[in-house]
Amino acid sequence: MRRFLKPTALEGKYGAALASVSCEDVKLQLTDNELVIGDQTRKALACLNPAEQRLALLGIRAFYVATVSHLQLRLPLGNELLRDLGCLNPLKRDRKSTDASIQNLTRNFNLSWMSHLCWTSGNCYKQIKRYLNLILTSRLIITGMLCSC
Repeated sequence: MRRFLKPTALEGKYGAALASVSCEDVKLQLTDNELVIGDQTRKALACLNPAEQRLALLGIRAFYVATVSHLQLRLPLGNELLRDLGCLNPLKRDRKSTDASIQNLTRNFNLSWMSHLCWTSGNCYKQIKRYLNLILTSRLIITGMLCSC
């Protein structure tokens, strides 16, 4: 979404709120020069005459709108479990929301015993992360969802 929508269109929107963003609204879209399309595409556009460039950029915008609209309908943007799994990201380790996410995950996976153990031992993040990674990996392998490529 950030590749073709203005930051103000997405400001303060996370999860399910992203589904309400109207990506078709031209006022929310970036200008032609601001669109994220890659250096190679920019170079290729430079070889075209202005009318062809405009047509190509309209096609790029149509692609972005169609893709984002499809993803807004299909992705589980409001899924709290997936949101909470974000706490496994090492970059989010120090956020205030990490503790709440870990507590939600321990409840979802019925790991209340681990939550208590972690809070008393003081090394909560590493223990929970290691255990949840093990659970998730084994569940994905069992259900055939893990790609072996």
